[in-house]
Amino acid sequence: MRLAAYFLFVSLPIVPAIAHLEDTEAEIEQKYGKPVLAAEMDGPVKSLPYAVADMIIVVKFEGGISQGEGYSKKDRSEISAEEIITFLSANEGGHKWTFSAKSIAPGVLEWRSENRRSRVAVYRAQEKALFITTQDFLDRVKARTEKRE
Repeated sequence: MRLAAYFLFVSLPIVPAIAHLEDTEAEIEQKYGKPVLAAEMDGPVKSLPYAVADMIIVVKFEGGISQGEGYSKKDRSEISAEEIITFLSANEGGHKWTFSAKSIAPGVLEWRSENRRSRVAVYRAQEKALFITTQDFLDRVKARTEKRE
């Protein structure tokens, strides 16, 4: 835990204030400012992109509550291990991460909360992007997609 706290401290300049899963749209706007583009809708899911420091953060809202947050750098460079730990720590929400990445496909790393459902994070090296969400949200998106097909 000390190591995670150290990384959180040294990595804070990347994003001045980090929003969290389950924050409201208003709470996220207080931290990130106004979205940089209009919302994209996918059924009940609204995606809003924010430009914060050197990051582009896309937040997926369902019912006005953040259900997923995607992070990538404006210059398309890789997100460092320290930055990933910072984002994971900020999005624990009382659910501890295992902090050991599992390779689920070539160039794709996954982290999960200890209970395996409360928090899920995926880093795709090719896209240089980190997405943090919950298994419940992923299940709802999958069910809606299958229903459309």
